[in-house]
Amino acid sequence: MNDETNKEILRELRRLRRNSQWALYLSVAMVVVLGGLVAWKEHQLQARSRFAREVTQLQQEDRARRAAGSHTAPDVSQPRPYDEVSDAMDRLDYPKAAHLLRAIIARQPHDYYGYSQLGNAYLAMGDVTNAGTQYLRAYELFPTEANYRNLTAIRKRIAGDSGSQTLSK
Repeated sequence: MNDETNKEILRELRRLRRNSQWALYLSVAMVVVLGGLVAWKEHQLQARSRFAREVTQLQQEDRARRAAGSHTAPDVSQPRPYDEVSDAMDRLDYPKAAHLLRAIIARQPHDYYGYSQLGNAYLAMGDVTNAGTQYLRAYELFPTEANYRNLTAIRKRIAGDSGSQTLSK
């Protein structure tokens, strides 16, 4: 009976060890998942905070212009910067559009739209690498679905181009 009792105790201890191992695995998995969720949420909050700062800055600039006495309506005889870019793109003058967009970005480095449009101009000129760089910057500044799609598509194209180059060698 003593030998049988020892075997029963050993079986019970093994069962407890297996159960505690599974509990440990599940605990580690939960910590990893929760850590990922916290990191993702922090990234989302940073993006929203950056956007809110940009909106606040634009509002402050607008208030400063109004306080300086520019209560009049904007001069519509002067083309807006993106109108000139649009005209250049319509004329298929992509180098001119890229030049105009670089000037806009120099004045407004936190404007994601300028980077996205510059990516479009580079892509139209066939410069996939620079297009990818501009799409990435646009996504970093304003992580929208459209910016993500542009970035993903250009990365796939770059990967496809590098794959076809290795095949042709």
